[in-house]
Amino acid sequence: MARYFNRWLQTTGLTVNPWRARPATIIGAVVFFLIAIVQLLRIILHVRVVANGVALPLWPSIVAFAIALILAVLLWRESRL
Repeated sequence: MARYFNRWLQTTGLTVNPWRARPATIIGAVVFFLIAIVQLLRIILHVRVVANGVALPLWPSIVAFAIALILAVLLWRESRL
């Protein structure tokens, strides 16, 4: 099926680069970006998180924000190559 579609695209003068279509990479970048936003909101709003009766400090959110943001940017750049 894809072969016929590519042949049709060639006859119309349109081109498709199959390596450029990376929806999973874009979805991964969006997910990591959303995680980074949630972590940033926790830092800004000083949301208290309690797990099993123990309050979690804010510094892991800073680390999680940085890691999630870096991964989001890297995945976004990879999807644009």
